[in-house]
Amino acid sequence: MAVLRLDNGFVAPTLVHGHNKQMVQMDNYARYEQHKTLVSNTLLHLYITMNSNTGFTPQRRRQEIITKYLKARVTKPQFSLVKKDFKKLLSDARVKHLDLEQKLWELNRSCVNTSKKIAAQTDVHKFGRLMDHLYSEHGYQSRMEGAESGQEKDVLYMCRASFDNGFDEDNNQVQPIHLYIDSSLDVRNAILNAIESHNTFHAQWVNGNEPNHTLELTVI
Repeated sequence: MAVLRLDNGFVAPTLVHGHNKQMVQMDNYARYEQHKTLVSNTLLHLYITMNSNTGFTPQRRRQEIITKYLKARVTKPQFSLVKKDFKKLLSDARVKHLDLEQKLWELNRSCVNTSKKIAAQTDVHKFGRLMDHLYSEHGYQSRMEGAESGQEKDVLYMCRASFDNGFDEDNNQVQPIHLYIDSSLDVRNAILNAIESHNTFHAQWVNGNEPNHTLELTVI
C-alpha cells in the first residue's frame, strides 16, 4: 500500500476506494499560521505607527517602519518556520528596492485565499494538520504502527486499520480515530490541551492500561 509521509514523520496510507487511489495532500499548517500572523501583525504595526504621526508618511519612511519591525521578529522562536522567507524579503527590499508594503498586501491576499482552501478541506486534511501542529508546535511525533521498528516513549502511534476505517470515500470521518502512546500523565495532559487548542478535533483518553494509553479523536 502506498503511504504519505508528513513533515512530522507520521506515515499515513494512501486512501484506496475502488480503482481510484487518492494521495492526500497536506499543507504545513503551522508554517502557514506563522506566515499569516507575521504579515498581518506587520501591516497592523505600520498603520498604527502612521496613525500616531502627524502628516503624510512617505514610502521611504513606511519601508523603514516595516524593515525595523520585521528584523526584530524574524529571529523569534514563534516565527522559526518562516524566518528564511522573511529574511529573503528584507534582502530583496534592500537589493532590488522591493516595496515592502505592497508585497505584504500581496502576501496577505495569498493568506486569505489559503484560509478559504483550508476551510474547504476534508477531515483527512484536518487530521494531517493536527498531527503537523502537534509536532511543529509541541514536539510530539506521530507514526503509523509498523512504519518504524519498535516503539518509542512519548510518540503517538496509530494502527493502519484505524486510519482506513475512520474515513469514508469522501475523506470525511465516520468513526473515531484511535492513537496510542507510552507516556506520563503530564505528557498526556499536555497532548490533550494541545489538541483542544487546535480546535479541529475533540480528544479524550479512553484507555489507561499500562504502558500504552489510547487517545480517541473525533472531528469537531
